[in-house]
Amino acid sequence: MNKKEQLVSFSFVFPALVIFSCFYIIPFFYTFWLSLHEASPINVFDLTFVGTQNFKEAFSPPILAGIAGLFGIILIFFALKNKFKKVKRESLAKTIQVTAIAAGITCLFYAGATLIHILKTSLAFTPDPAWWNSVGRSFYITLWALTFQNCLAFLLALAVDRAVRSGQFYRAVFFMLPILGEVVIGLLLRTILRAHPGILNHMLESVGLSGWIQNWLGRDFALTTLAVSHSYRGFGYGFIILLAGLQTIPEQLYEAARIDGANAFYRFTKITVPMLIPVIFLVIILTILGTVQIIGLPMALTRGGPAGQTTVAVYHIYNELQNNYVGYASSLGLILGFILVVLSFSLLKVSKKINN
Repeated sequence: MNKKEQLVSFSFVFPALVIFSCFYIIPFFYTFWLSLHEASPINVFDLTFVGTQNFKEAFSPPILAGIAGLFGIILIFFALKNKFKKVKRESLAKTIQVTAIAAGITCLFYAGATLIHILKTSLAFTPDPAWWNSVGRSFYITLWALTFQNCLAFLLALAVDRAVRSGQFYRAVFFMLPILGEVVIGLLLRTILRAHPGILNHMLESVGLSGWIQNWLGRDFALTTLAVSHSYRGFGYGFIILLAGLQTIPEQLYEAARIDGANAFYRFTKITVPMLIPVIFLVIILTILGTVQIIGLPMALTRGGPAGQTTVAVYHIYNELQNNYVGYASSLGLILGFILVVLSFSLLKVSKKINN
């Protein structure tokens, strides 16, 4: 391909690259830059450079030092094992290797210096409890999504696949809830679940189940109600992906298994599940990424209450932004993004090991 053909090919990609840069790449680097600054409470554009202070507020120094040390060990390990040999240009691979070793040594030096300082001063440090509690709530909802939501999606996908392999009607029915959006579902469920005059409690009372009446959005039930509501709303995505995966499995495999005398359980465990492993891991990763980042549903359904019981991670970041803590909110966003990236790549690695 000559230069003119390359230029023509690049011209087709360039508009998408510009849009991607404007909405993803540039905001990411700007967020990283903001995380190193502190904004004035009066004017958010009046920034003061504070370095890694925002990250230190989110973590306690011992935890931060431990993470830095672990990251340094990983970088040096990958560099010494020459994990960058897949890079085609040898000079670039060598540069990356040397840079990784230098970065790893820097991280280890920082970890050692921080731990020595802590031992000398004997200061008590604690991480931001409100932030880590919100992260815990996000992963509590994620646990519900990974179990209840995805099991429901899988069972419905199996039922629809068995009923009609090419039907479009069921796809549309089960995909209706995700189309409505988080805010719409949240407002509808708030009307249904509020204590008085809630539609659900009124129905329970009318059928003689007054003992079941609860304040579903109160302190005792709010987080679980939010988790179930999110699972109820979001199972459509997993349903569509799993159904598509099921319909890629050749029918001849099931016919051959039936001829050999395999029962339904054997066909499910030896054909369906192994063939769906890549799709299942994809659904798991998308579920984690989508659930940890929810904000619309808690804002509409519970507004973070009562007493912050349903303030999830992204909602907490939003509150910090509302309070003009721009730098701290940016650092929390980067921390959450790093956690999700590590989880995603770990699951992809496990998926590849199982497939191989």
